Amino acid sequence: MRSNARAAGAPRGFTLAELLTVMAIVAMVAALTFPVFVRARESGRQTVCLSNLRQLSSALDLYRRQWDDMLPPVQSPTDTTWKDALLPLVSSVDVYRCPSNLGEEFSPTQYDPAAPSERRFPASYSLNVEPMLLASGSLKVEPDLLLLSSGWMPEVKRPDSVILLGETRVRTPYVIPDDLSASLAERLLNLRARPFGVIQTHTGRSNWLFADGHVASLQPKATLSPEYLWSDRPRFGSVIMGGGPYSASRLHPEYR
Repeated sequence: MRSNARAAGAPRGFTLAELLTVMAIVAMVAALTFPVFVRARESGRQTVCLSNLRQLSSALDLYRRQWDDMLPPVQSPTDTTWKDALLPLVSSVDVYRCPSNLGEEFSPTQYDPAAPSERRFPASYSLNVEPMLLASGSLKVEPDLLLLSSGWMPEVKRPDSVILLGETRVRTPYVIPDDLSASLAERLLNLRARPFGVIQTHTGRSNWLFADGHVASLQPKATLSPEYLWSDRPRFGSVIMGGGPYSASRLHPEYR
């Protein structure tokens, strides 16, 4: 009798059906909450990126005051870039690093002046040189070194509507609107990163520093239309514009 009583009072184990039900519920909750965690993490990274661009905006403003409103040379014949010029005016090399950037776990954490420019700094930010190309009448996709080393940037008529710095996944110190195209992405990015475009994004949007110093988060395609934000007007012959209004088919699939 006592044995039977103890057996009757013992806790009952779960049946297979109950275990499967619980596992299905846990899997469903995880599937619903995981995207929320991913978006929250990316939102935090985007905030860090925005802070970096604001620091770079302040550094560029200080530089221009010291050098009669000139911007630093984008890239000189001796392989120094605008990032070298601004380094004394920012807190550390980490200001050049977007935490969302692909492959940045392999990028430098300390400044090494002896390293080539593509290895001295993280890849995350690049100067928009489209106003330089437009003013010089260049039809080239890639600006030449003479232009990049001049330290000259033409005055734009709409500084609040013209990009000064953009986010990129490549180590060139400059960015142009053609970097939104699929063809340029295939040429500049390695096989590992090829499903992505040249311009870095945060859940579909990128951070941009404008010539008047303000920072905004916009979809890359929103920099082309309805308002063109790369210079005072589109440059004839650019890949992305094709001599007229841009076509979404020219955009990298990530930005369509």
